[in-house]
Amino acid sequence: MRTSRLLNQLSRTSEAISVSQLAHEFNVSERTVQSDLSDLRSTQHDHGFQIVSERGKGIRLLVKDSDLFSSFLEFLSQSEFIEPSERSKTILQALVLSGGFVSAEDLAVNFDLSVPVVNMALQEASRIGSNFGIDIQRTRHHGTRAVGKPDDIRFFLARSLLAGSPLIVSAIRESIDKEEKISAILLSCLSKIGRNLRYEDFCALCAFVTICAANIVRDTNEERELSLTPIKFLDLAELISEEIYKKLGLKLTKVDVLCIAKALGQLPSLEDIPTTAISEVSSVIISFLTGIDEEYQTSFLEDKTFVEMLEAHIALLVKRLLAGKTVTISFAEKSELGNSLSMDFAVQLCEKIYSNFGVEPTQDEVFLIAMHFIAHEERTRQNRLFSIAHIVVVCATGGGSATLVKMQLSGIFPNAQIDTVSYLDQRVLVELNPDLIISMVPLLEKPCAPTIYINEILSPSDLSAISNAVRHSNYDVNQDCGTKYTLSSLIEPELFAVSDQNTYQDIVYEACIDCVRLGYADEEFVNSVKVREKFSNTIFLNGICAPHPVEPHGIRDAIAIRINRNKKEKEVRVIFLICLTKQSIEAYKAISTSLFSIMNNQEEVSLLESCISAEEFINQIKKMEVSKDGC
Repeated sequence: MRTSRLLNQLSRTSEAISVSQLAHEFNVSERTVQSDLSDLRSTQHDHGFQIVSERGKGIRLLVKDSDLFSSFLEFLSQSEFIEPSERSKTILQALVLSGGFVSAEDLAVNFDLSVPVVNMALQEASRIGSNFGIDIQRTRHHGTRAVGKPDDIRFFLARSLLAGSPLIVSAIRESIDKEEKISAILLSCLSKIGRNLRYEDFCALCAFVTICAANIVRDTNEERELSLTPIKFLDLAELISEEIYKKLGLKLTKVDVLCIAKALGQLPSLEDIPTTAISEVSSVIISFLTGIDEEYQTSFLEDKTFVEMLEAHIALLVKRLLAGKTVTISFAEKSELGNSLSMDFAVQLCEKIYSNFGVEPTQDEVFLIAMHFIAHEERTRQNRLFSIAHIVVVCATGGGSATLVKMQLSGIFPNAQIDTVSYLDQRVLVELNPDLIISMVPLLEKPCAPTIYINEILSPSDLSAISNAVRHSNYDVNQDCGTKYTLSSLIEPELFAVSDQNTYQDIVYEACIDCVRLGYADEEFVNSVKVREKFSNTIFLNGICAPHPVEPHGIRDAIAIRINRNKKEKEVRVIFLICLTKQSIEAYKAISTSLFSIMNNQEEVSLLESCISAEEFINQIKKMEVSKDGC
């Protein structure tokens, strides 16, 4: 709002106006006016005006292109207009920043509103403030003010800063030109004491400390009240204060330091991890991972980073759940379907946590545990790329196109020595002893290393296929990994049914019983699916559901289909109950990809939901598969 008012003020006169006069006019500091003028100067050439300084007189505006300048003024007035939904919050922010009484008339002038509109907004501001422990006090003679505890005031302003409030951003800019400097200081302080924070907690802490460092809160003498309660992270808060003074020259008050210490104590990911908790958790995790590695031929225990991070996470999780605290994340449900196997490992581990510690993680907590397994798998795949030390490219001549391929491959395998040989010199392959062979021609003898056959010219998709082949140890890049596991080939007609059961759980249970009765799964299948559902709901987008057991109990690979006709379960439309053998565990990826494509197409979901027979359903799936292959 102030930027457009500043330009309008300068445009009303051809005379120079002093910075102090402008500061008085807008009730801000001279530094704020200088900052606003600096911003305007950075855009002046593109918008048809120039701000010039006249020594001893002040600032004057020169309009060089009236059309451009008028358009810019109109843009500013529109972009800085406060939406009705934001009025109350913005007025509350202004009252907090003021620190004293402000009349409704002054608020009306500052925000270009009428007094009745301001009075209405103040009623809503009172409600918003109460959520943050801030009280709106109104008197007939003095006006309105916002009062609250120092930490509550700072917390509200920090939340406003995180939300990008123009008023708060403008206020802190007077003291701190770049918030990244605060971030760097916090990272340094956390590193010194050997602590880490979840990203969300780190962002919240940065905003809180920025508010304190900017010195925009006008405190009353509240230090004594804050000092009455022992504060856990006071040493860390004092370290942060000292570093801010050293690096930025900004001195925090004692109240600021106490508020930061209190804020640090409210960050779940900064809590101490009890040694006894890590010891108890460690034995459970080691036992669990040993079983997983033996059964699935994985290498989780070899990844020391993975094990240590998982132990610390679970120890804090147990402590947090025992205290009745949980966390919520927004991306769990969207990400779960594409990482089914990692989710299953996490669910199995949560069963162990429940049986050993008596706490039951939420679905979001389960996914956060699954993230460790997903990260391990990604590290393993990346390590396969970096472990390739020697590659031999075989072509017709050993030069020409092979040289180009060599250059292209160096981008995928940065640590590898890449040699080229002619197909006539294939005998030297044994002597070269490569880790990987890339060949444009058929090899005459059995390859002495994993081999990928390619065309002479590699496209970006070819390079991606080679990278994925090595990452997943599947060296036949011409093979479509999903061909064997298409949805249409896995759906069994005798496992298709239209259901009117009362609940989603009843529908899934009915399908599970059929899988066992007809010989597709063993007797543990039903209970294993129940365990999976207990920790993680499998109802996804547009009513597509994909229940499956937490461990493979399939005797034969199959997918059972249920079409829901019970309108009480509106969010459930089509159920794909997945039943796989241990040998086909990798099929989850291909199945998940297909289901994800369907659930994001409302028309396809409707077509499947309308089917009344297995034949009709399978034919619809085949049509969808053909159309996607054609793309």
